[in-house]
Amino acid sequence: MDAWRRWLVVGLLGWSTSCGGGSSSEATPDTQAPSFGGVTRATALDDGSARVTWKPAKDDVSPSARIAYRVYAARAGRDIDFGRPVAVSPAGASSLGVSGLSQGVPLEIAVRAVDEAGNEDTNDETVKVTLPDTVAPQFAGVGEVTALSASSLEVRWPAARDSVGVEKFLVYFSDDPNPFGAKPRELPADERSTVFKDLDEATTYFAAVRAVDGAGHHDGNRKIASASTLDATPPDFAGIDTLVAGGTAVMARWSPATDNVTAAADIRYRVYAAEDPDELDYDTPTEEVTGNDYVILTGLPPSTSLSVVVRAVDEAGNEDDNDEVATVALGDADDVTPPTFAGAEAATALGARTIRVSWSPATDDLSPPDVLLYDVWYSTVADGQDFLGPPQATSAPGATSVDVTELEPGTTYYFKVRARDLQGLRDTNQIEVSATTVLDDTPPVFRGAGLVRGENATTLRVSWLPATDDTFPQTSIVYEVYVATASGAQNYGTPTVTVTGQTWAEVTGLERETTYYVVVRARDPEGNGEENENEVEGSTLPDTTGPVVATTPTAAATSETSLQVSWVDAVDDSYSAEELIYTVYYSKKSGGPYEKGPTTAAGVTTAELTGLTTDVRYYIVVRPVDPSGNQGSSPETSATPSDDDEPPTFTGTPVLSATTLLSGGELRNRVTVTWTPATDAGTPQEAIAYELCRAVDAACAPFVVHARTAPGATTHTFEGLLVDSPYYFTVRAVDAAGNVAARPAVTAAPPTAPEAPVVANDSARQASVTWTATTSSVFTNLRYSIQYWDACRAPNGWVTEETTSVRTEGVTTLVKGYYGPNAARVVAIDGFGNATFGPAGEVYRSGSALASAVLQPLWDQSCNTGAGCHGPAAGIYVSWTTATAKQAPSPGGYPTASVLTTSTDPADSRMYDRILTGNMPPASPLPEDLLCNLGEWILDGAP
Repeated sequence: MDAWRRWLVVGLLGWSTSCGGGSSSEATPDTQAPSFGGVTRATALDDGSARVTWKPAKDDVSPSARIAYRVYAARAGRDIDFGRPVAVSPAGASSLGVSGLSQGVPLEIAVRAVDEAGNEDTNDETVKVTLPDTVAPQFAGVGEVTALSASSLEVRWPAARDSVGVEKFLVYFSDDPNPFGAKPRELPADERSTVFKDLDEATTYFAAVRAVDGAGHHDGNRKIASASTLDATPPDFAGIDTLVAGGTAVMARWSPATDNVTAAADIRYRVYAAEDPDELDYDTPTEEVTGNDYVILTGLPPSTSLSVVVRAVDEAGNEDDNDEVATVALGDADDVTPPTFAGAEAATALGARTIRVSWSPATDDLSPPDVLLYDVWYSTVADGQDFLGPPQATSAPGATSVDVTELEPGTTYYFKVRARDLQGLRDTNQIEVSATTVLDDTPPVFRGAGLVRGENATTLRVSWLPATDDTFPQTSIVYEVYVATASGAQNYGTPTVTVTGQTWAEVTGLERETTYYVVVRARDPEGNGEENENEVEGSTLPDTTGPVVATTPTAAATSETSLQVSWVDAVDDSYSAEELIYTVYYSKKSGGPYEKGPTTAAGVTTAELTGLTTDVRYYIVVRPVDPSGNQGSSPETSATPSDDDEPPTFTGTPVLSATTLLSGGELRNRVTVTWTPATDAGTPQEAIAYELCRAVDAACAPFVVHARTAPGATTHTFEGLLVDSPYYFTVRAVDAAGNVAARPAVTAAPPTAPEAPVVANDSARQASVTWTATTSSVFTNLRYSIQYWDACRAPNGWVTEETTSVRTEGVTTLVKGYYGPNAARVVAIDGFGNATFGPAGEVYRSGSALASAVLQPLWDQSCNTGAGCHGPAAGIYVSWTTATAKQAPSPGGYPTASVLTTSTDPADSRMYDRILTGNMPPASPLPEDLLCNLGEWILDGAP
């Protein structure tokens, strides 16, 4: 009873309450705890809870009906934390049902009485109880299946968690996509893998793993993994059939190989060739082709023989070992005459996407008719074929027709065919034939859905046999899946799922334990769809498995009374990570009992604990809950709230790696920044986040956060950055309290200087330039600018002719220069615009001296506009001596020239005088300005 109540009773009984003339009395606070013998019994109940009982306590003030009881629990052998009750009874109770306790392990239970004034007795009486284990283990399921050989596979899985302990694992293994129907292999709880032997070669097997605890509870995961045993059997191949020569080229032919796994189109053929069959090197093939039944070898030495062996190789690398050899004598010289061919004769449409083009056989002086090939070019415009590009179809050797496929329906195509011999020479006929493909209005042939199977509580897997179509391959067929909760209620206007080329689909986001009715229809890419109503039904499964947090959360102090807790997405067998909610629990004692902290919104993986005690370590777990109410739990982490004002320790220099890409028709940079993780006294390394600033200078002031990483990340990639713009990147580490530490800005160093290119003069006005790729410490690819020397046009003599697209090597043609470029250099340019100039590569001119070169109409360089200017100096001739060494790209290094004859026209006299000005004898160097002028009009064709 409260003190004021006792005072009121006294007053009503007539006891003196006067303050004057006599003694006084005051209300006395109740500080005496109840007298209580403690807990008497704890009984385990079938649902995993406990019924705890005691005898009523007595108190000097509070009646028994007003005394409440606090229940405490801990695992046997551990101290009970009397500051954290696991349950509190109503006043006057003598027993209480307690749930949420650890199951399957011995517990010690204590009860203490609490009077109305809050006084709690201090008895330490305990009883022991072990609650039945009603909770299945938490387990993520099978990890991976790996092929060890042609007859064995290894199945691996992670650890499982259980309050009592995992007793064993059940491994389900079968060649059926649903392995749960097979008898499982039982393995001890400490096993993490098992090997299945004596399996069929090149066969796919499926595996699943479930955990079982000591109470016999199975986790309910439906995860399935698969792998195929290795293929150890080489292709079945008879080897080379024929070897035919045409001059110094040969064609080897064979019949296609077959393989137990690899499709015929994917079998490779290795061709081994040597002059002497005893010198064939089976470690180094001369040529290799895929899916072909012939190969052509050219550039062989004349007047010799050639021996050839062909072997087949499957996708697993198994090579057959046939030693069938063919030998042929080569001709005395290369074939220089193309075939004689009358061209295409007819084109016939075979359907909506195929036209057959036919012709009569060509003839050739050296290659037999049965090895001649026919190359086909076509266009939707008459005479629009592009002969500079590769042929769009090629016939089989010796064929007189070819089927051109993958054309557009209802379209006219124009074809030209040219014959090609073994030397690669083609005729040049211009005969054109045409045909029009038919319109496609026929839908695929399809039987509809075959089987529906529940994968988990929210997913169905639907499968079917492939459709066929008269125009399109099976890989192009589109399947539309319609799902309804009532038979016949499908909405055919909107498919639930659409897939292309598959024979199965997964329908997700469904309700658990619900029957669904499914129809699947097929259509071709032209939109022709069949309308079957073959309906199959299947049900989603009950959801009994909680989400799994496989990794330990991170916790870091954000103030002296708060912690920031973060974790990775939990994995659930039925729901996506975005559908899971999380509750954070915390305790001052490892292993709990835990107090409930904040609950997140769905999909959120971070929360803050507030109101904590400074410098006290807290133990934390995160418990995810799926929409079915199943709960999981993370491993325990710990942290201590503190006043953290120290920045992280962040060392090392960030590293850049970059690539320049073509995006949307424009060049853009992709730059990845990588750094060494920082450390911090108050924040775990995996909880430190990083902020990145990019700027056009090294200051990055003010620091603009262009990217912030997830906690623990040590790399970030920027996409779509401008080309030829300098970028500097600054990274700073941020701990949980917001303290930052930055590293100095980094950028790309210029590329390594290119070597001098090879410059080959092709004519008086063009030269080809070839160079080798150089390197950059940051960029994986570079652009190159090609410059040529022209003192007449540029202040410093160098003129940019062309800048390449992004590539690592290349050849270009220079088409400018006063007498043909006599030097060129390459400039390497990275994505930030850093340019490095390479040394000059000089032209080497060879061949006979030019007798004369006719000058085009030429105006006197010194003539001013207006009176005194003369007409063109037609008839002036110059010559120069053939260069015997590379010409230096500098004044004085030009070829010598002299006047041989001149026109008698007085109008040309000024130019003639100009050439001979200054006692310049014949065959002497011309002045640079005059050489520039003369060279502009030298005709193409000079060496």
